Amino acid sequence: MADHRAITAISKALLRLLKTNEKRAGIQDDLKFALYEIKDFMDKPAIPLTIGLSLLLYRVEVNGALRNMGPRGDAEGKLYRPALTLDLHYMLTPWSSDGGPETQQRLLGWAMSILDGNSSLPANFINEDFLAEGQGAVFEDNETVQILAEPLSFQDYLTLWDKLKPNMQISATYVARLVQIRSALTVDAAKPVQTRDL
Repeated sequence: MADHRAITAISKALLRLLKTNEKRAGIQDDLKFALYEIKDFMDKPAIPLTIGLSLLLYRVEVNGALRNMGPRGDAEGKLYRPALTLDLHYMLTPWSSDGGPETQQRLLGWAMSILDGNSSLPANFINEDFLAEGQGAVFEDNETVQILAEPLSFQDYLTLWDKLKPNMQISATYVARLVQIRSALTVDAAKPVQTRDL
């Protein structure tokens, strides 16, 4: 299980995955990669992209399938509250100020093929940025996170693009599934029942 930095670690790892495969894009210009937020689609973005890809985390939801897990124990027998299991929903958007729609479509096709070929990110890859900064690992060694293409429902599509109207772009949506964030809160274990009083 990961600590509270898990969301940031996955976002950074996805951008790094694209950056390290940049030469395979077949585009001569230096590509830029940036994490975006909703306001970057409406105003001047904090990191303007003349040519490159933005990654927008537009929704975080609790995964219902693993919501009711029991407490977890550590090696010393301490019990902790169950992990918080999240699904992270991303939108990947290509940008090209002078290359036009052909460059955007080529960038999107390339990025989607990279993500499709790397649909399972291991902990050592996700932890790389934090380890390089001397901050310690975020995920435990045996963990992986699945990255899957996730087509939007028509309703979600309209809701999302209603917010992004001024700068609507061709995009692809993905989900990072089953991201488990461990709790640091302990659970007091009740003593075993010795007698019954009826």
